[in-house]
Amino acid sequence: MVLLLILVAAGFSSCKKGPEVEAGSSRIAVGGINMDKVKATSSLAISSIVSAGLKNLTDHGFCWSTTPMPDISSQHISLGSATSPGPFKYAFTGLIPLTAYYIRAYVIDDKQYIMYSQQKIFTTLELTLPTVSTDSVSMQTSTTALCGGVINKDGNGNIAASGVCWVIGGAPSLNHCNGYTTDTGAVFTSHISGLLPDTSYQLTAYATNEMGTAYGAVRTFSTRLPCGQATVVYGSITYHSVLIGTQCWMKENLNIGERINGSQNQDPLNLVVQKYCFNDDETNCTLYGGLYQWDEVMRSSATPGGQGICPKGWHLPADDEWTVLTAFLGGDSVAGTKLKSATGWYNNGNGTNTSGFTALPGGNRGNDGSFNNLTQLGYFWTSSQAGSSEAWNRKLSADTSLTTKYNSFKTNGFSVRCVRNP
Repeated sequence: MVLLLILVAAGFSSCKKGPEVEAGSSRIAVGGINMDKVKATSSLAISSIVSAGLKNLTDHGFCWSTTPMPDISSQHISLGSATSPGPFKYAFTGLIPLTAYYIRAYVIDDKQYIMYSQQKIFTTLELTLPTVSTDSVSMQTSTTALCGGVINKDGNGNIAASGVCWVIGGAPSLNHCNGYTTDTGAVFTSHISGLLPDTSYQLTAYATNEMGTAYGAVRTFSTRLPCGQATVVYGSITYHSVLIGTQCWMKENLNIGERINGSQNQDPLNLVVQKYCFNDDETNCTLYGGLYQWDEVMRSSATPGGQGICPKGWHLPADDEWTVLTAFLGGDSVAGTKLKSATGWYNNGNGTNTSGFTALPGGNRGNDGSFNNLTQLGYFWTSSQAGSSEAWNRKLSADTSLTTKYNSFKTNGFSVRCVRNP
């Protein structure tokens, strides 16, 4: 059976068959053949011009057939003239799976003398569907998400396309999808865009070879509401969001956990989150949020940007995230005024709240268990340590426009603001 190949470069030659020169002739010489990357429908043939003798070569290439001893009257590929010894190769495509092929390299000199290499026999592999796995979906926003996949096996074929596809409802496929990506590589990352806010999607990775398209496991994910519209119910309390620059912050101080008296230390190993309320009065937690020791906030973790006691999808801001916030608002010298709420600060030391952050003067619980500075100061933990016993925080005051960075003992009780994960 004659095989038709899709040619990439020079095309088929139809030159007249000339006299053959025995192997070892001093006039011209061609090396043996190595077959590389043999798959179901493709392979790479490699040979070499060992010597060009005294004459230039007018042609060289490969001929092949499904019957023995192919020559240039069989299927062949012409790679053109050559003036010096060296390797040459050709990538065959369009082969038939599970088929034995006979192949020889050839060279032709300017007298139309032909030299063939020894015959090489190779058999193509069985063609199957590829196998692909789907990564987990991450970094969902209101209109984008990040995913990807891994092509574990190519099915002995050539991967023509890969990526992820997604759909609202039903099983996703290239024939049933709201969109898809086209990616490259055995391990690929897919940047998904054009999604609808606050919507649930089903997604799968795909890979296509000559036999067809295979799919990985289906993942379900949901996009978020845009910051400013998004709310989160956490511990029966609804928290609102505000977009400041590129960051999405909670508009309220966190108020989660079981109240304990200020005379006690919070236990981060306790499965129940514990909080202080100013003057041990739950009403103050309702107004200003809870006060927390740093270890309780972090739940014994020391990783900056960790979730801590924030709800899922949110985290305790690291020190550099607070720096990004205040820099966006014009720097530490003026950011305090823009962060502070427009009411409730001592002696009319209110802010403009042009940021929408609505910072409250919740005071603090000191190392000795006392409560101080309600309506006068607001302290906010970061998730960044300043030493084994201290951590960084930000302080806002009724009598200044400053935002001040401090390193304070972790046993202090400060307010907490959460920031949404990117």
